[in-house]
Amino acid sequence: MSRPDLYRSDTLRVVPNVTDPARLDGTGFELVTFEPLWRGNQRRPFGESFATKYKVNALHIVPADIKWYQYADLDACMAAVAAAVAPGATVVGASMGGYAAVTLADRFGAARSIALAPQFSIQRRLVPFEPRWAAEAEAIHFLDWDGSIAQRCRHFVFSDPLTLDTEHATLIAQNAPDVVRIDLPGGGHTIGKVLAEAGALSVIVRRVMQEAPSAEQVHAEIAARVEASPQYHLNRANQGPAETREAALRQGLLLDPLHIWLQAALGTHLTVVGRHAEALPYLTFAVLRRPLHRRLVRTYLAVCARTGTEPDARVTQAANDAAAAAGGAAAPP
Repeated sequence: MSRPDLYRSDTLRVVPNVTDPARLDGTGFELVTFEPLWRGNQRRPFGESFATKYKVNALHIVPADIKWYQYADLDACMAAVAAAVAPGATVVGASMGGYAAVTLADRFGAARSIALAPQFSIQRRLVPFEPRWAAEAEAIHFLDWDGSIAQRCRHFVFSDPLTLDTEHATLIAQNAPDVVRIDLPGGGHTIGKVLAEAGALSVIVRRVMQEAPSAEQVHAEIAARVEASPQYHLNRANQGPAETREAALRQGLLLDPLHIWLQAALGTHLTVVGRHAEALPYLTFAVLRRPLHRRLVRTYLAVCARTGTEPDARVTQAANDAAAAAGGAAAPP
């Protein structure tokens, strides 16, 4: 049910998603979500499809930009959320949204947080090991609460131990009394996508909302489903040794034959091991769909040269079309 924004300013919106009006009137909103960092145009708030499908009354907190929620009016926004949520609500976020979930949960009395690959902070002073969002961090005026984790909430923190995300998870666990850590090799920073593709994320969120599962119980839910995620196999291929890479990529493509980055990765791998003719159809598929990806285009053209193949005219045309739409020049070879 569409309702006016619960809170709106130049920097923040709180979008209500009312799926069960009768229950809302009796208790309040039971789920709060924070947006991750979206670099493209994201039309639906994070978590909206889950809340709609499972008839969960939710508040979706949507920032105007990628400032890691460092806004002067954040207190006013959180006060509006606190006045509307149910006792013992659950908060969910991924990456930048996961940072907000573990940091701000106490502001509106959440009992549980689900944080998917969250940051402890992106301030270099607090996380000297973290280079990934250096440009964003330079542009942010951090408020004094940055780097402080909510103390009255049970945090379910998901991270891949083979990525820098595990360093953030360790800092979160060191700075809060009740943290359930869930490690998933192959989750990557895309751990939320992996769990969603596998059908595990919705199961875990509903279970956390209803009870307080142990780490072992959550791991069991993941283990039963994770092999169904194409992104998981892509991540495992990228993380694993070269001799297992092809098998992992082909397993992912069995699940999603049209996955652009699995196609690109398999084509690139076959190129590296000298199987250029086999690589060409995978690279062609990927480059036609990502004609401005410079490294991909270069690899494709190099393989064409190696195999004596005339580059597909559609690649050049697609690159020119995409460049024109973007107002720039086509990606050079």
